[in-house]
Amino acid sequence: MSEESIQITFLIPIATHLHVHPDLENWIRAPALQGHEVILIIDEVEGVGTRSSTIELIGRIENSRLPNVLVERTQAGNPGASRNQGLKAAKGQWIFFWDADDVPQLENAIALVHDANVSGADIGIGRFSISGNSGSVVGTSWFDIYKWPGLWRFTFKSQLIDAVSFEEWGWCEDQKFLVQALEVSRSIFRGKDIVYTYTLNSPGSLTTIRDNWPSLRFFLEFLKRYESQQRRSLLPILFHLKTVMGLTRYASASQTARELVYLVKVLILNRPNLWPKLVNHAQGGSRL
Repeated sequence: MSEESIQITFLIPIATHLHVHPDLENWIRAPALQGHEVILIIDEVEGVGTRSSTIELIGRIENSRLPNVLVERTQAGNPGASRNQGLKAAKGQWIFFWDADDVPQLENAIALVHDANVSGADIGIGRFSISGNSGSVVGTSWFDIYKWPGLWRFTFKSQLIDAVSFEEWGWCEDQKFLVQALEVSRSIFRGKDIVYTYTLNSPGSLTTIRDNWPSLRFFLEFLKRYESQQRRSLLPILFHLKTVMGLTRYASASQTARELVYLVKVLILNRPNLWPKLVNHAQGGSRL
């Protein structure tokens, strides 16, 4: 396949009660998107009201009737279900999962797909910056992925994720998806350019809603089952640690302690040779 013939799908769920970055309306009109598609899944969540600026922006996009922009509607109430709906409609050979309150670096993201495709990889990962933090750029090492596992700086070959779907959770649905995709991936390409600018603590974002904390518990149960079955990757263990850290804000001390005990047992008792490998990967070593 030539580089010019690669079609990319940019899939973006938009909840009508949450903030949307005004640059979304601009970048989806960019000439660089010619030959690619943007899928917007509008989630009209019942019972939570709407944000007028978001409704107005969606209306302007729909009225523009851009030929490469598909707008679908749902009342799913969570980004996982919205992304699953978008995946069913996606035609691209490569897929990005972006959030509506952030700003992609479009040309760098497209270049990442081309470079990953030429390399024979089925996943590409780029660097990203954090809005409001001057000079804050996050890299592509495994330790960086553990600290910042957001899907937005990853691109996936569509064939790779045919059998992978998102859980309908308030949190962690993207991390579970990422664990499963990385586990079946044959090769990962690491780009050097910034492909995305992440907005930290966007107004009303899901990561600020404490009612979503039960999703952390579901994710922990998945990680424990997955780790015991696979025993191939350190990433579930790293994510387990990260999720336990999240639990400390919302769960009881006893529940958090139980999860920490489990993690210690996995690290020390079940895998006595694991710690040197973990240190190596944390320092940016080879694949987990």
